Amino acid sequence: MAQIYCELDFVIMGLKACLPLIAWWQLGYKGLFVYILTKFLYYRVLHLWFGMAPLAALDEFFLLDNDKNRANIVTVIKTDKIPDYQSIRALVIKLAIVHPRLKHKLIKFMGEHFFKEMQGAELDSAIKKAFVHNDTIKSDGDLAAFIAKE
Repeated sequence: MAQIYCELDFVIMGLKACLPLIAWWQLGYKGLFVYILTKFLYYRVLHLWFGMAPLAALDEFFLLDNDKNRANIVTVIKTDKIPDYQSIRALVIKLAIVHPRLKHKLIKFMGEHFFKEMQGAELDSAIKKAFVHNDTIKSDGDLAAFIAKE
């Protein structure tokens, strides 16, 4: 299993946890207000300049508990014969790309995970990697083996 957090991450998390307490202790309500304002501006700058959005608490809980389930949503369509694979593929991609989080990747910046939007060639590459057409899968066992290999 991949290491999700390193020692430096825990140091950064500890400092982030102590900063509001120190601000409150030194300046009272003004210190707490300055801390909240600074944190808001920090995330706003990251969003506007770099296109990064912090993960919500539930995103962190579900996405970071195991390296195998990083926003992997497996969809299997079993048919005897696909009439027109390319048109079905284009339709599914068009409908999926409307959902904002399906165009994002997880990145780590200063000990924190963020969503960053993919565009252009990077998005095309991710779609090509994620949208697989495989004629060799004939049973549920073949499907399970294919998913385990990925």
